[in-house]
Amino acid sequence: MIGVLRGGLYLLLLTPLLYLPAGLFPFITLKIVIFQSLVEILAAIYLTLIILQPQWRPRLTPLTIAFSLFILSLVITASLGADWNNSLWSIPERGLGIFALIHFWLFFLILSGLNGQINWRRYLGFAFLVSVAVALVAFFQIGGELRPGSSLGNANFLASYLIFNIFIGLFLARKNKWWLAGVILEMAAVLITGSRAAVLALLIIFLGLGLYQLLQGKHLAAALIPFPEIIANLTRTDFLPRLNAWRITWQGIKERPLLGWGWENFDKVFNKYFEPRLLRQGVSETFFSKPHNMFLEYLLAGGLLTFLLFCGWLIAYFYQVRQQPILIGLGGAYLINNFFGFDSFGSYLMLMVVLALANHGHSMSPILTPPPPKADRRRTSNVAILNKIVFLIFLIIALTMIYFVNLPLALADYQTAQGDWQSALSRWSPYRHQLWKLYIVVLQELQPAPSIIEQGIAGLQQAIAENPEDYFLRAVLVEAAVSFGRTEPRYWDLAQEQISQLFQISPRRQQNLYLLAKLQLARGENEAMKKTMEQAIALDPAVGDSHFFYALFLFRSSEKEKALVELKLAEELGRFPETEQEKQLLNRYLGPLTKKGGEG
Repeated sequence: MIGVLRGGLYLLLLTPLLYLPAGLFPFITLKIVIFQSLVEILAAIYLTLIILQPQWRPRLTPLTIAFSLFILSLVITASLGADWNNSLWSIPERGLGIFALIHFWLFFLILSGLNGQINWRRYLGFAFLVSVAVALVAFFQIGGELRPGSSLGNANFLASYLIFNIFIGLFLARKNKWWLAGVILEMAAVLITGSRAAVLALLIIFLGLGLYQLLQGKHLAAALIPFPEIIANLTRTDFLPRLNAWRITWQGIKERPLLGWGWENFDKVFNKYFEPRLLRQGVSETFFSKPHNMFLEYLLAGGLLTFLLFCGWLIAYFYQVRQQPILIGLGGAYLINNFFGFDSFGSYLMLMVVLALANHGHSMSPILTPPPPKADRRRTSNVAILNKIVFLIFLIIALTMIYFVNLPLALADYQTAQGDWQSALSRWSPYRHQLWKLYIVVLQELQPAPSIIEQGIAGLQQAIAENPEDYFLRAVLVEAAVSFGRTEPRYWDLAQEQISQLFQISPRRQQNLYLLAKLQLARGENEAMKKTMEQAIALDPAVGDSHFFYALFLFRSSEKEKALVELKLAEELGRFPETEQEKQLLNRYLGPLTKKGGEG
């Protein structure tokens, strides 16, 4: 059993490399499914082991106790929060709900329990080599439309993952300097991600470590850091959207200070306390689903108790590695980076490794600690039978979870990406409500038979009934109802009803008024449309989107002169056509004007 567990722990380190091009979320779903499935199988083996052989149980160190209580507090507060389903599964773009966090915690416990049987230098070396491969992929993505994210699919996620491994590489380099080549490669990879928080974290910690090394009279390993490039990168810093999110987060914390809103429910707070000026930074800054500050996130999600437990396991970690400057620096870099961000799959994976390493003891020698004493081989046949029965029970539980949770998640993701909507929507998936939302968007492009439209509308309405506080499910339904209402006007009443609910969820969002104006224009209520858009502009006249959309609506209602005025205001505020559809609409409306008077 020990050999199987050890092999499985190595396999888990490979998950950051997983990528499914044919999937809907190619950088996320396969990693989550494989990771959870492996952990479930390993947990079945490990639970069997510790029930019958207590010497393999994880040591109850301060870190183990504090971190376990922290996870428990997240589970409890999520069950009492604003949206248990959202807390349990998160969103498909991340897949890091309570269900996934419990798997990371199990990974930590298993790795801690087998501490004496893990050759930590070999295990960390394997993890580091995997991260070097991940970093190398990023260099082949330079010049693309997006910042390099390698197999993790997101530049910030990549940088957070590499921060852990840079320090692991430095830890390994104490005995073999060849590891420094990989460290330099990964630091360069962090720079090309453009992740300002990660760069700042490395800069501060390496300066601190460098000062410590100088005071100790030792070789300054931090001199390898390309400081000029780091400083140049930091000059692009613009944390205004983060500050806006923090301000909104604090409003939510004040409303529920003790137990919080539940894990992954920041969107409820963001919508409730949305500020119209957020749209000045662009529409992307109105879709925050995280506070982008780990400290505020845990305080918001679980209230004061969870936050204190979070601080508790951090203190326990720093206490247990107090004799190891590199591991102290790693912890510091993690905190600084996540002061402006949040954890992702790669960072959670490596965090569990580092926490288990901290449980290994204060001596970080590569020499293996003596393994726990082996169980007496002269066990009775009854004990042997009991061992098999217990293992079979746990294995059945693990396989059941794989079949009913992980497999449907993977299949739904793949079938959706392949356009097999009927199969994807007919099976259970924790994200089926999101699939209905995507399906409706596709139907608007296809304009299928009325019966199929009816099915899509009904499916999305059911998804909304199961997730009533999800703003964007309702917003997509409004868009679809307005579009389909041109041939079936009864859908316009549905759109009106949903718009009323949008105002309840997020009272000050300009998007509510844009959707209402769009509905009014479709109904031929041009005067009402103008009043609605003037309300949207009044919420914050410095938002370019409001003037731009008003211009488009005015063009459609044949008020071209007024439309040109609004379009000019939008351009002065930096709002130009962004999508191909917007460009086509303006070409249609401005073409005749340009020919007549050159006004275009």
